[in-house]
Amino acid sequence: MHRKVARETRRLNHVVSILLLGFVAAAFTQNAATQETSTADERTQWVDITRKLESAPLDDSVNKQGEAALKRLTDVHDIHVPLCPALLSEFNGMKFAYSHTITRQYMLASAAFLEDRRVLYAPDSLEVPSHCVESVLEIRRFLSAELG
Repeated sequence: MHRKVARETRRLNHVVSILLLGFVAAAFTQNAATQETSTADERTQWVDITRKLESAPLDDSVNKQGEAALKRLTDVHDIHVPLCPALLSEFNGMKFAYSHTITRQYMLASAAFLEDRRVLYAPDSLEVPSHCVESVLEIRRFLSAELG
């Protein structure tokens, strides 16, 4: 009798493990399917949001769009935005109320730079993404003027 209960318990544990594994696999598959690639419209929208943030970094509506754009940009697998590690580290290390805003702008501006160049120029051309830093400086000027 004791062996029968132990055998049934093992069998039940085995079934539960298989079901759990199936659910986890299904979740990963569904998640990967929704994150695969970006669309041309999304990339254009990211550029537009980046430009809006340059002139209105404190606007709640634009900030929400910026957060959503950054999340989607980090989720997709067809775009890789190379970032300068030293500059990113500097931005992340700032002790400033708007350090996330500036870091986010650097990342979005880098993606916008790539999208602008992909559409307007040869994608393999080697250019210096100075616009990314200029975009961050534009927000800094705005915040300095706004916050005094």
